[in-house]
Amino acid sequence: MAEFFSNQLKAVLFLGDITEQMNLRQEDGYTIQNFDYQSFRSRDKLGQPYGPSNASLAHITLRSISGEGYKNLYTILKQRECYSFSVLFNVKYADDRLVESYETATVLNGYIVEIEENFDTNPMVNQSMILNMKILLHDVDYLGINTHRRLVVNS
Repeated sequence: MAEFFSNQLKAVLFLGDITEQMNLRQEDGYTIQNFDYQSFRSRDKLGQPYGPSNASLAHITLRSISGEGYKNLYTILKQRECYSFSVLFNVKYADDRLVESYETATVLNGYIVEIEENFDTNPMVNQSMILNMKILLHDVDYLGINTHRRLVVNS
């Protein structure tokens, strides 16, 4: 029987930098429905990049967050300080509900600049809250299977 990957958990957001903390609990993660950002650098006549990457916004859409989750995100918004957000892709949890492994990860460092809440009122689905969050990026760490690379964004 074929496995439907669309039914698998693809991306999870954890508050903080995963390279500095261990024992990530499943209930501390937020399921990501959509995640994107763009980054670009200036290039010379030969096409070689120079200077820092230009500032950009990361857009993250989260679904079905607990009340405590909302409180944590709004606290970060009010602080107006650079904060770390870890996005883990293809996460697997152990029996004790701790993160056992993940395929790749991205650690975003930046400032929450906007939080927008929407209700999904589709009659086929239970009513749930959708949260759209925008983060002004300061830098991005890519944690691949064999690589660790930092992209500094000019913000």
